[in-house]
Amino acid sequence: MSERRRKLTIAGLVCVSSAAFVASFPPYRLPWLPWVAVVPLLLALKLTASVTSAAGVAAVWGLLAAYGITSWLPRAIATYYEQPFLLGLGLFVGTSILMGSFQYALFGAVYRRLGADHRPISPLIVAAAWVVAELGRCRLFGGNPWGLIGYTLVDTTVVGTTTSSLATLARLPVHVADLGGVYAVSFVVVAFNAALADVVFGVAQRRPRERGAWKRIVAGLATAAILVFGATAYGARRASEARDGATPSEKVAIVQGNVSLGTTWRADLYGRNFEIYLQGTADTLAERPRLVLWPENAMSFFADDEPLYRMALARTLAGTETQVLAGGPSHKGKRRPVYFNSAYLFDREAKILARYDKERLLPFAERFPFGAIAFLKRTFERVRELTPGTRPDPLPTVVGNAGVLICNEIMFAELAIARARAGATFLVNLSNDTWISDRVYSENHLAIGAMRAIETRRPVIRPSTSGPSAVIDATGRIVTVTKSGERAVLGASVSPSTEITNYVRFGDYFALVCAVAVGQRLLSAFLRGRRKVAP
Repeated sequence: MSERRRKLTIAGLVCVSSAAFVASFPPYRLPWLPWVAVVPLLLALKLTASVTSAAGVAAVWGLLAAYGITSWLPRAIATYYEQPFLLGLGLFVGTSILMGSFQYALFGAVYRRLGADHRPISPLIVAAAWVVAELGRCRLFGGNPWGLIGYTLVDTTVVGTTTSSLATLARLPVHVADLGGVYAVSFVVVAFNAALADVVFGVAQRRPRERGAWKRIVAGLATAAILVFGATAYGARRASEARDGATPSEKVAIVQGNVSLGTTWRADLYGRNFEIYLQGTADTLAERPRLVLWPENAMSFFADDEPLYRMALARTLAGTETQVLAGGPSHKGKRRPVYFNSAYLFDREAKILARYDKERLLPFAERFPFGAIAFLKRTFERVRELTPGTRPDPLPTVVGNAGVLICNEIMFAELAIARARAGATFLVNLSNDTWISDRVYSENHLAIGAMRAIETRRPVIRPSTSGPSAVIDATGRIVTVTKSGERAVLGASVSPSTEITNYVRFGDYFALVCAVAVGQRLLSAFLRGRRKVAP
């Protein structure tokens, strides 16, 4: 193969792989595509001339994939900060390189260094290296857990929707998430991709004619197939057990106000749109829900300071035993007040029973790593910047202990684990999706919530400003969901759970084991290289 043809082939493979990767996520959700989406990338890495060029190829793939599943972000940034689109695009590229492409570049270098080592466990080592890259994405530079390949196996269709048996079968391995989190799902998917890539490359290079090469390649494929079969069987069993072991259900309701972006930030609209949520609550009380949930920023006022607003809520709830869990700002201190993005729990008399303050704030929106960039800071009443909360205790609702995760917090599995360990029997993800208002974002956010349900075996309730709002059961199935971009009231039942999964108990131990295994193989390869050049 000529040098020019080789480079064109690499470029084509990278484009095909990134496109297949993107099509594996919502809204496309092609269930079998994740099982082959990474194969072209791995073939491209095999064709690279050096470890350095492999790192570059993987970095480009990471940037293309990031834009494909996050194409809404540059526009959303520009709208949110009221800045030119180019600023949004520049911020997107910078963060994507730092919090995505960089980690995939390291994976590419590792794969190029170890990829030629054909052994029965080689696909597992490749999968472990991929998991390490994803762990780096989630933990370094503030964390970017968006678009991990394990999320592609989450089924975001509503319960009762007709799906093919093959699609269901392809997604069953998602349930290994209760063993090792989303990383365990990614491991299974990438291991199969790696084994398939070895077969394709081996045939293309006529390696089966080499002594023992075909036997090693087939052994690797068999190892990956056994892993996928085991994960599928485990998934079928766990999904059935979770449904059969569900506790008695409790009625809940969600009010989706579909309030515009301006009402969240403009000081002259302080307190407005409260009546939308009061009316939605009144509309659902005939169904006798025990808990009504409003989304993030539903209250555009400081509830602690506004007894008249609370009285209006009390009048709405009069004669019921219903509680309300709602998002709104809060503050502490008088001379130098600090502000929080909070979730309040109200009783039927609108007394504040408990409050959760958001722990993981969104960079450049709620907290600012670089304080000098004042033009990016929005203003709500007196608020310019928020303070992270320090007490993530569950809220004691009548339905059970609610582990609250506000908006982007649902992306961080360690926070969901902490809620379950603290005694949460269900998770609540209050969200404000109005400022993004994009179907791709919303459906991916919903899929992430479903993954948290599987990992913790806790139902997840997702009240959203503009949708989709949803109730997800402990198997990760979408029980009911609203449409995006409309005002809605959603009623459903949830079954609180006290199960402690292996992932809740041990956390990211699986990803750390992968890191140790990859480190050991790299060290062995280095020592072998030293022995070869020794005089």
